[in-house]
Amino acid sequence: MPLGDGTRPISKGLLVLYGLAGLAILLVPWLPVRLLMNHVLYEDFFYYLQIAKNIVESGQPTFDGAAPTNGFAPMWMAVCAIAQLVADGDAAVHLLLTLAALLHLAQAYLVYRILAATCRRLTAHLAAVFYLLNYRILACNLCGLETPLVVFLFLAAIYLIVRSRPPAGLARCVLLGLVLGAAVLTRFDQILLVVFVLVVVLANRAFGQRLLQNRMPAAALVAAVVLLMLTPWFMWSYRHSGTLLPRNDEALKLSRFQQFDLSQPLLHNLHILELKAKETAWWLSDTANLLGLWPAAGPAGGLAMAAVGSILLLAIAVGLCAVRSAPGHRLRCALAACALSIFLFYFVFACTEVRYLIACCGLLIVVAAMIVNEFLERRHSRWMQGAAAVSYAIILLVALSAGVSAWKKNQGATRTHGLHASLYQTAQWLRDHTEPNAIIGSWNAGILGRYSNRTVVNLDGVVNNEAVDAIRHRALAEYVQDRRIDYLVDMHWEVDRYMRRFGGNPAWQDDYRLVHQVHGCTVVLQKRSATPGPGRNMDQAISKADQTEPKKAGWNVALPLAR
Repeated sequence: MPLGDGTRPISKGLLVLYGLAGLAILLVPWLPVRLLMNHVLYEDFFYYLQIAKNIVESGQPTFDGAAPTNGFAPMWMAVCAIAQLVADGDAAVHLLLTLAALLHLAQAYLVYRILAATCRRLTAHLAAVFYLLNYRILACNLCGLETPLVVFLFLAAIYLIVRSRPPAGLARCVLLGLVLGAAVLTRFDQILLVVFVLVVVLANRAFGQRLLQNRMPAAALVAAVVLLMLTPWFMWSYRHSGTLLPRNDEALKLSRFQQFDLSQPLLHNLHILELKAKETAWWLSDTANLLGLWPAAGPAGGLAMAAVGSILLLAIAVGLCAVRSAPGHRLRCALAACALSIFLFYFVFACTEVRYLIACCGLLIVVAAMIVNEFLERRHSRWMQGAAAVSYAIILLVALSAGVSAWKKNQGATRTHGLHASLYQTAQWLRDHTEPNAIIGSWNAGILGRYSNRTVVNLDGVVNNEAVDAIRHRALAEYVQDRRIDYLVDMHWEVDRYMRRFGGNPAWQDDYRLVHQVHGCTVVLQKRSATPGPGRNMDQAISKADQTEPKKAGWNVALPLAR
């Protein structure tokens, strides 16, 4: 495959554009944490901070100080622990988000370098600018979780493949294995990337002319390096949690992700397929925002998103066919197939939330840029070039307007950032109005655990191995009793959903009374047998709640049930 012209020096105008954009992006992490919490930060980010703090202080990977967990990405947890070691409080948040912003810049640079290897310099720069200024990508990278690191490593692996020239020797294979191993340790679904890269190595003559004598040993070396990097984690995880992989995935499958079951009748699995299709259509508008195909943030009509998705797939397929005779066709097809595999993986086993699809979208941007570049190279028409320029401008403007819409609606990596304000206010109330030794139980426990200065027990199992077993056996009420939890705190629909489905006690509401609520959303339920704490407003809160609490139907009837 011939090299593109992206190795030439760039103009001063582009340097100024990149410099200003990079400076603006690096300033975002230093906005007030309360503001970031309402727009980009993921609630689970505060799980990482609290676990990292416990690792630094006691050497124990636990969220509440007692229950063990392996429900985290080990590579990103190591980064969080280092940040927690050198900074504390909100300073650690700013430090980690600054690293995430730098990784966002590095991702855009890798998009440029991948395209510079095969396309014109202008094409590579336009794609990099689109990636760099894309609010949805930036928001996902600044969510506080492992997203920026895993996407950077993903693109780095793709770059190593694209840039491989014969003979790709021992050093290239070892480097590729190190990048892939780090990617898997950052998020274990990147095993998909490992499989893709191994297939490419076996098929790519850059790793040797002969399959058995050259390419198979190269693939074996890459796989061996990956396995060598994963082995210490597997040993630690099995010793502490009895599993090789983090148990947070198990918890999510039990409580959130719909799973196909081949042991069930066909109609059952068809129903699951229907539910997944509806859920995908609900989430797909966020991905359409990112790709510049839909201007408004928030859920859109299922038929509209189905049409957008179908048009996108058709355009990619037609584009690949149109330039099939151009050099690099197999690479473009391989990248498109990898993107489709990522999407199907999340569709089948998890959900298609935009944060999970950043790597997939990055590949689609690269493939689309490659197709357009080859198409214009073969048809030197001013009309075609003008149409391509106008189309790019429209897509960029749509993506930018979608970003403005998302910011106004408190949407970024997900659509629930607006609920974080109520969780933060509830954490402040718990700190001021509950006894210092109170134990709090919550399903969205990150912000509460970080800012309440109380022991907070995670009850959805994401960072609590004990809760996973309680959910599986539908014995959550018994687990709450065993852990001597004094308060249940969360959005009222989360409390009701988990306790009703997994509590094991249909009359669990009789054991609690409502003592506080924020915006009719987050509720604080105190166990009736517990003694009210000494907080200055506790008695008034309980008295007010008792006046409005239904005596027979249950506390949640008095609250709005809309999500």
